[in-house]
Amino acid sequence: MHKLQPIEIKNLVSQLNLPKTDDLLRQMFADAVFTKGNPSLLLNPSDKVTFITLNSGNTSFFDKKVKALGNYPIEKVTLQNINKQTKQLGKLKNKKLVVAYFNINQGISGKVRTNQSYLNLLEKLNKHNQITLIVFGSPYALPKFKSVKNILLMNEDNYITQSLAPNLLLGNTQAKSISQSIAQ
Repeated sequence: MHKLQPIEIKNLVSQLNLPKTDDLLRQMFADAVFTKGNPSLLLNPSDKVTFITLNSGNTSFFDKKVKALGNYPIEKVTLQNINKQTKQLGKLKNKKLVVAYFNINQGISGKVRTNQSYLNLLEKLNKHNQITLIVFGSPYALPKFKSVKNILLMNEDNYITQSLAPNLLLGNTQAKSISQSIAQ
């Protein structure tokens, strides 16, 4: 331990970025999924579902996977259009909705960062619709969603979890921990 030696990093990145690495990451993220509420959150391919994304960041992997699996409609809510979208989406009643909230992380202070406008919209939608919430990010955000009965917690927001979540909802991908519920 006292005889430190330099390591060769010339080809390290190419050795780490292999298809096998992606496969291992996919399985790792799939095995780290948890649910709150009804563990059978699965949608039927014939379900009439509207997907709503809450974020101003990149949701392209999620959007592509949703479109590929069933061409479901996706309503994108950003901070720039939230007032208009709240009026429009607030009219939805008795619908099956999947709300995906992206990029929920902890700041350096340890506080979970969520946007109150997004939370208000989520509450409004939750009152009159059947919602499944997908949380991409910190599990410490869950107390902010107490009134939502069905939550799929992805633990991270990246291209793998964004592609994995729709597959889990439709039962195309299995995860070891999908049946484990988060304490309510």
